[in-house]
Amino acid sequence: MYLIVRENPGKDQVFMSFANVHQLLTPMSLATYTRGVRELIDCEFIAPSINTNIYWINPSYFFNGD
Repeated sequence: MYLIVRENPGKDQVFMSFANVHQLLTPMSLATYTRGVRELIDCEFIAPSINTNIYWINPSYFFNGD
């Protein structure tokens, strides 16, 4: 998630899907990815939107500005 946020400054949404995980940089299984996203939602770092694989960033934890 850090890499995605870093590549998209000024956005309050992130697009995250297992298909977009760069397996050479961050190798992981689908189960690990799913568990990680669930933990981020449970800890309120991100919130799911009505669109698939789009999540809102909690500005209390991440400020994605300049």
